[in-house]
Amino acid sequence: MNEFLESVKNTPEFKVLFALFLGFIIGLEREVRAKFGHDIFAGVRTFPLISVLGTISGLLYLKTLSDYLLIFTFLSLSLLATLSYWKDKSMGITTEVASFITFFIGIFVAFGEFYLSVFLTILTTFVLVLKHKLERIARLMEEEDIIAVLKFFTVSAVILPILPDKEVIKGLNPSEVWKFVILVSTVDFIGYFLLKYKGSKSLLLTGVIGGLTSSTAVTMAFSSLSARFPQFSSLVFFGIILSWSTMFLRVVFYTAVIFHKLTPFVLLILLPYFLILFLFSLYLFLKGEKEAKTEKDVPLKNPYTLTQALTFGVFYSVISVISVYLEEFFGDKGIYILSFISGIMDVDAITLLLSNMAKGGNVELLVASTGIILAVISNNLFKSAYGIAFGSRKLKIYFSLVLMFTFLYLFLITSLSILLERLHIIS
Repeated sequence: MNEFLESVKNTPEFKVLFALFLGFIIGLEREVRAKFGHDIFAGVRTFPLISVLGTISGLLYLKTLSDYLLIFTFLSLSLLATLSYWKDKSMGITTEVASFITFFIGIFVAFGEFYLSVFLTILTTFVLVLKHKLERIARLMEEEDIIAVLKFFTVSAVILPILPDKEVIKGLNPSEVWKFVILVSTVDFIGYFLLKYKGSKSLLLTGVIGGLTSSTAVTMAFSSLSARFPQFSSLVFFGIILSWSTMFLRVVFYTAVIFHKLTPFVLLILLPYFLILFLFSLYLFLKGEKEAKTEKDVPLKNPYTLTQALTFGVFYSVISVISVYLEEFFGDKGIYILSFISGIMDVDAITLLLSNMAKGGNVELLVASTGIILAVISNNLFKSAYGIAFGSRKLKIYFSLVLMFTFLYLFLITSLSILLERLHIIS
């Protein structure tokens, strides 16, 4: 069957039909645009023909190895597009440029670059569909937003490749640290632009989705966001707690998949803790919403700097190195110490490890569940400390209360665990 597909996809007939289909997708969008009164150079019939023209030109080139036909067909298409633009300059050249891309898509099909041709088709159609949204974003953007975008890409694409991907000192891999910096910067960027262009409620969705990847990154990014826009402190705090709740659900999912007998213990201990945090943050959010109605909107500025990214990196590096040395110093003397230290930066790893150990009978249920709980609590303690250090004045107060509540909860569950262990209620 695979051999048959391989032989078919390399036939000229298949390539022509495939190019026709890809051109039809782009042409369909242009034809829909024409229904709303926009004059267009080409539509649902012309675009498929343009892509087929590209494929035929490419196939003939492969047969003759002559560049002249490719040059002639492209110049002919360019001439038609130029005449169309000259006829009505008010239309712009979007459709004309799209026709050039469609022509080259057809050539890529002829050369067997099916994935690239499909990717270009989807990307081109996506840009055409989002025309008005992209224009609206461009109108709203300011010069400092453009500078911030350039700084973000400097952090993401320029610095990472030049960093060594190995431990320069124990516990410190610059490349791994910078990947975390990129993650935090990405969440921060998404949060800012959603706040500016879509309204404050979109931050809540960012918190939930961000918690699937890293609630620590959400906490770091949103804390910095609150320092820049303190009027949104209650909203930001609620978004952070939503990301923590998502992290909790992720832990529950891991235990259920690896060793389901652990799940009731984790739920029993952690569900009240996260429920109280959720209700507390929801109350502050709803209260903040009422207060915000009496306040004037504050213009949002994006003071994103490389210094901010470096601060994230240094903070993460210090914690990472300290965690490694503490873990090495204590060795295997206790699952609890290991869990507390490991949980500072990574809850997933220790959760999967202890779940697997409990499943194999290497540790007791109580020890494994308490270890997972300690990892989650230590992670929240670290994130609370970051919120206090880098958040707005209101967020510092909120996280100070969270920190005290977390320490109290930690004391209670530790005392309960010791009591149950001594009474041999759970083995």
